[in-house]
Amino acid sequence: MKKLLALILVLVLCLPAMALADVLADGWQDASMEELLDAQQNISNRISELRAAAAADVERVELSGTGTAILSDVVIPFAPSRVKLTSEGSCTAKLTGGAYDYVFDGDSYEEKFFDQSGTFNLLVETAGAWSFVVEPIMDGGTLPLSGTGPFVSDFVELPAPMIVTVEGNKGSMNALLTNFIVKLNHQYKNLDAWQGDSLTNEMFTGTTAPFSADVILQPVDGRTQYCISVICEPGVEWSITPKN
Repeated sequence: MKKLLALILVLVLCLPAMALADVLADGWQDASMEELLDAQQNISNRISELRAAAAADVERVELSGTGTAILSDVVIPFAPSRVKLTSEGSCTAKLTGGAYDYVFDGDSYEEKFFDQSGTFNLLVETAGAWSFVVEPIMDGGTLPLSGTGPFVSDFVELPAPMIVTVEGNKGSMNALLTNFIVKLNHQYKNLDAWQGDSLTNEMFTGTTAPFSADVILQPVDGRTQYCISVICEPGVEWSITPKN
């Protein structure tokens, strides 16, 4: 608790939010746990914003075409990244030539976390137009998050374990069913390789009731970079909200 209060005092000038100002008034020693946790979240979001503003711009990789194609010497100079596959109908794209082959399957849209950099071959199988975009995951991610369809966030601050409420519903999805998987992506404690901890793993159909669950985001010793990925069909509506 002492570390948390010290951090709040150091960063107060950077955080104009009214909620935080209330906690940091003369009576901050009497603030409730809920108020302190809210202040902690505001601090984390502000740190992410400042880091994002200071980060150097990195050009994303953009490829496109029509129909089945093989592209050689595709250079992805950064990792980790988010891959966005957009297509007219069903499409499969595969990156080969790295530590392992990675497959992206989408019906109009797919977005996935990717942890490799280097030079690859891109194999695309589809009948219509497609685009394949790779973006570096940057500092600047904040909570809460909400959206529709598959998603990969930027890095969010996670200074301590945090309870979040994950909600999802079938929304406007056209598929008969879908997995609804939310992951916290981070590096292993003693390895530079990345892993994704599953926070939810649900199945939605056209008649599934809205889903809601409280889960814990658990930081890893010595690691400071965390991003959240949502795996589902396009049209699925979801939100991830810190719980005070």
